[in-house]
Amino acid sequence: MNNKYRVCGIKRLWLIWVVVLNAFAELSCAASDVWIEAEDFTDKGVWVVDTQFTHLMGSAYLMAPGVLAPAGAASTSFNVGDAGAYAVWVRSKDWVPEFHPGKFRVSIDGNECGGILGASGKSGWAWERVAEVDLSSGGHRLSIEDLSGALARCDVVWLTTDIRLVGTVPM
Repeated sequence: MNNKYRVCGIKRLWLIWVVVLNAFAELSCAASDVWIEAEDFTDKGVWVVDTQFTHLMGSAYLMAPGVLAPAGAASTSFNVGDAGAYAVWVRSKDWVPEFHPGKFRVSIDGNECGGILGASGKSGWAWERVAEVDLSSGGHRLSIEDLSGALARCDVVWLTTDIRLVGTVPM
């Protein structure tokens, strides 16, 4: 393949990427969002950063390595710019949908948010809407707690004030 065509193809892909990012920015400008990658948690406890699905997802994730005993919690701090009601979404993996072995829960400032995650019944990675929480502006503490001791997996915790996403898969 001629290098001239390869460069044009790369430029074309770059232009498409810029257009997509601009469209996303326009959609999300009315909402306040907090995007927290699980692998960036400041206190991982015994949870480990796993890269098994990086080629599919584009990033690593946290996995609780408990073997029939819950592995405890991982946590991090985050800031909210605007006080308000936030929908809490988590991207997790129910790695054996027939049995839901990797269960965990999310807490913000020590308060449990919604139900059990990692038990969606869906094959592969899935977004789960956890709850709606009222947050003040400023600093908060987020934790994920392993409940099953069977390799719970968490990729992202996303908080958004965009109510258009209620009841739908965000991405």
